[in-house]
Amino acid sequence: MSSRSNKQIIAVINATAIPGRYVAEAIRDHSEKNWTVRGLTANVESKAAEKLSKKGIEVFPCDFRM
Repeated sequence: MSSRSNKQIIAVINATAIPGRYVAEAIRDHSEKNWTVRGLTANVESKAAEKLSKKGIEVFPCDFRM
């Protein structure tokens, strides 16, 4: 049997910017408990990323350059 959770994942792009942070927190606060919220950010070591992580949002690095 797999040790993976049955939770679905929703990713929020640029989660450390103000709009992204609000979206990530709203999904976390108002969604069903079967969702895992992942915040994508260019800097996982920023204070904003640390705050998201403390609130239970998984923070992952993402290169937004094209």
